[in-house]
Amino acid sequence: MRCSHPAATERVIDGPVASHLKCGILAEGGNGPTTPDADQILGRRRSEVFVIPDILCNSGRVIVSYF
Repeated sequence: MRCSHPAATERVIDGPVASHLKCGILAEGGNGPTTPDADQILGRRRSEVFVIPDILCNSGRVIVSYF
C-alpha cells in the first residue's frame, strides 16, 4: 500500500492501510492521519508497530509556531 504524506493529510491511514503497514515505528506528524478503525488495528499490532501519536509528534511545531 502506498501512503504518502501521512503528516499532511487527515485520515490517510485507514483500516486496510493499517493492517498492511510494514514499519516498526509510526510517527503521526499531525492533522490526525489515522482513522478510529486504524487505531484499533494498530493497537492489536502493538508488538509489531510502535505508534507515536500526533499530539506528541506535533507539539514541537505548535510551540515553534507560537513564537
